[in-house]
Amino acid sequence: MASLRLGSRAVALGFVLLNSLLLTTFAAGNSTNTTTIASSSYTNSDVKIAINVPEGDQKTDLYFNFEAPADHKWVGFGIGMTMDDSLMFVVYRSQDNQGEPTVSPRTTNYHNMPEFYNETTVNVLEGSEVTNDKYVVRMHCKSCRNWGDGGLDTSGRRQRFFYALGPSGDDIKSDDSNARIDSHPGHPSQFMLDMVEATGTNGVPAFEMNDDASDDSGDDDDDRRGPFGSGDLSRGVAFHAFVMSFAFSIVFPLGYLFLRLFERVWMHYSIQAFGTLLVFAGVGSGIMVSKRENLSPNMTHPHQIVGIVAFVIVLAALVLGGIGHVHFKKNGTPSPLMKGHRIVGPLSITLGTVNACLGLAWAGRTRAIVGYIVFDLIVIAIIGALLFWNRKRNMRRNARNTPAAQNFRGANLAAYSHVRSGSANENQFSVPPPSYDSHRGNGHSEQHVPLRRFEQEQHGPTEYYSVQPNK
Repeated sequence: MASLRLGSRAVALGFVLLNSLLLTTFAAGNSTNTTTIASSSYTNSDVKIAINVPEGDQKTDLYFNFEAPADHKWVGFGIGMTMDDSLMFVVYRSQDNQGEPTVSPRTTNYHNMPEFYNETTVNVLEGSEVTNDKYVVRMHCKSCRNWGDGGLDTSGRRQRFFYALGPSGDDIKSDDSNARIDSHPGHPSQFMLDMVEATGTNGVPAFEMNDDASDDSGDDDDDRRGPFGSGDLSRGVAFHAFVMSFAFSIVFPLGYLFLRLFERVWMHYSIQAFGTLLVFAGVGSGIMVSKRENLSPNMTHPHQIVGIVAFVIVLAALVLGGIGHVHFKKNGTPSPLMKGHRIVGPLSITLGTVNACLGLAWAGRTRAIVGYIVFDLIVIAIIGALLFWNRKRNMRRNARNTPAAQNFRGANLAAYSHVRSGSANENQFSVPPPSYDSHRGNGHSEQHVPLRRFEQEQHGPTEYYSVQPNK
């Protein structure tokens, strides 16, 4: 009987353990089936883009979900702020226009046509197609978190992206990843995605209509407007552009004007020192923005290189000018270093102006380059006109201060002061001619003074001119 009870208990315990195991297995399976793939997405009336940043072993991979209108020759999107130094994915129809589209990863510099980037691998996944009204792309991108001088900041809450829609017309049908594409109309549209939100379980992400993605083209995004309403420039980029342009186009020329026009050395040095502080702030903000927004973070873009060189030359001009001024105050003679100062000073302004144009081109603001150059030419014309006027004024002033002019105004008048009359009606600054005796005037009256022409010195007849003495 005891044996029977023991067996019953063992069977009951076995059932309990089996049920627990089955429940655990079911729960685990159910949990796996309901796991949500991490995603951050952006949607509007034209496109839908979602990104997934896998965690774990796939530390260089990304998953994308992308949809765009099919009435364009090609469509695409990129990681970064602008085309330069970004990683782009260009989508167009395949050769047979059946099934999956062609997805081409590309990079470019200086707004040239993007070219195929072969250091990353794109796998087009199931569900990708081109219908009558839209491109649909589900893809897995390997080794695409870093490229060239750019990269994706997986810890950023506001990682920049952009998309572009090619022109309408005859479709591109090619399996070639380096097929030629026509330029898109207008500027690419920019937006931002949350990489922290997108990090998690890997897989094709879903579109979320109410997520934290932000559209940089909207008026509500304060981080894009900048201090002067720049539209699609970040606050850091706008600050950098404003400070550097203000320093090189206004402050430094103003300091030069104070030296040449007003001859105020300390005012000149103070203004140039203030301009140097502005350049320091501009360079610092530029480096910070480059690192934060993955805009050539290795500082290899021509705008960054020329900017650093210009900054070093600005510092050299300030140091040489300060040493030269101290030397002159101490010894009363110009310092030999001032020759270098007169070279590096204008050179720094020239480099700064050229680099501003490079920066505007990098940001895609080619029209602004014309306005910037016109503004600088106006500043140069104003300074040139003021310096020309000042030179003419100094020439007139110096002419009045020559020894001859001083003698004319003072010394000769004093020499004839003994002939001046006390009468108020007489000319105080004229000298009466000498008197003539009739017996010494060759029979002429005292009202005539004999004069001769120079060429009649030897043979010509004497001509007489009536000269009336002052009354």
